[in-house]
Amino acid sequence: GVTPAEQVCALARRRGACVLVDDAQYLATHREDAQALDADFIAFSAHKLGGPFGVGVLYGKRRLLNRLGRYKVGGGTVRSVGWDGKLPLPDYLGAPAGLEAGVPNFGGIVGLMEAVRFLRDIPEDGLRRHIAGLAARAAEGLSRRPAVEVLGNLVGAYFDRLNRLAANPLLRNLLRLIGRPALSNYYHHYQQTIAQGLREWRKQGRDRLFHGAPAAIIVGSRPGASCPKEDALLATGNILLAAHTLGLASCLIGFAVAAMAKDQQIQQALGIPGEEGIHAVIALGYPAEPYQRFTGRKPVTPRFFTG
Repeated sequence: GVTPAEQVCALARRRGACVLVDDAQYLATHREDAQALDADFIAFSAHKLGGPFGVGVLYGKRRLLNRLGRYKVGGGTVRSVGWDGKLPLPDYLGAPAGLEAGVPNFGGIVGLMEAVRFLRDIPEDGLRRHIAGLAARAAEGLSRRPAVEVLGNLVGAYFDRLNRLAANPLLRNLLRLIGRPALSNYYHHYQQTIAQGLREWRKQGRDRLFHGAPAAIIVGSRPGASCPKEDALLATGNILLAAHTLGLASCLIGFAVAAMAKDQQIQQALGIPGEEGIHAVIALGYPAEPYQRFTGRKPVTPRFFTG
């Protein structure tokens, strides 16, 4: 349901409390009259409205914004700087400029503005009906998963064959000696975990590849594209955004991408032309997954070319 924000604000005013309304989810399907609501602060994110990531809005009453502490200062936040003989004494600007240190995210701001303009031209009731229809269609489609199991079995069969090859020490060492250490690296870093996952799938029906997700989206590209991987990355990001808007959980399945890159028969079985490249596989479903541990992240190695 929708929280009765106006009643909450009225109750808070009677008690002398401030209210911050988180409108991130609400504004995608509703309109908000900030003056009528009379909240002290309203916050929302651009990407929930179909805008870019990394930018949002904090709306607040000026007198309260001017009372906020500054977690960051810099260019554009200082009116003047005095000197007391020992230390500089900055005189900060009031809100909003005094809270906006550094270079703003101009591109993100423009993108947010266009998203708001787009939504403003769509009737509110029609927008909600459309999203409700999408959610109903997703719920119906996500109640079945035979196609996901077909893909999972094909990926599992590929890794079965790869595990048998990796279990041969003579083959691993020979390939490593001729400068092809991939099979040896796979054996030492992945083979045991994947073998355990395959055993659990066959004996217990536990799906550690797609985490029980009832649907998967494969993102690929036809040959001849100028920047297929970049386009696929953008498409994948938009798919994830749309899924989260519908309340769905998602997971990128890298093992499926790796298997399809090596075994063309997987694409053929799914009706995907072999010449097309596969860049992402996204598992989708309503979240009910007990996670084993926090995922690992390899350290980033930045490199710079100075000419």
